[in-house]
Amino acid sequence: MLADDDYSHSYTSSTSNQKIESYWTNFRKHCSEHYIETFTDLADSGGFCYGNCLHIGLLRYVFLPIISLKLKECAEHWNNHIIRYNSSSCLPYGKPDEIYFSSTAETTGIQVTDNQLQQSLASFPQLPPNQHSITGIPQLDEYLTYLTSTLNLPIPKSTNEAIFHYLQLKYHADI
Repeated sequence: MLADDDYSHSYTSSTSNQKIESYWTNFRKHCSEHYIETFTDLADSGGFCYGNCLHIGLLRYVFLPIISLKLKECAEHWNNHIIRYNSSSCLPYGKPDEIYFSSTAETTGIQVTDNQLQQSLASFPQLPPNQHSITGIPQLDEYLTYLTSTLNLPIPKSTNEAIFHYLQLKYHADI
């Protein structure tokens, strides 16, 4: 890999890294908590079963568009927030997007050769071929697309619309 010494990685509890803990707290509060509660309520009401792969596929099919938009908003917010200068840190400061796109070996302090990069990339497992399935079951994708068109259900723009679509599709697909 890139470095083979005792200092290339350290195992510590995540609570010792306040920045990442702050990020995950903020992410959960502003991005994911709403969906966790929504799906829990749907399960508690009997509309969703965690162990049912068809329910999971239907949930993915209906909620993926609005969750994707929310994740893009969260990423945009994060990438444009300002990291303050810290005199006790050697890390760069400013906006994450600006730091990333202007980073060089001089600003990050890390120099990596093309050979090291290729070795590092080769060590990651290869991803399976993309089957372009939202639900994880291509036949279910096709059927839900057909039902969505037949029922004239537009892409949901809110959680309430998505719940309505989920319940409509669940009822008509007899899932």
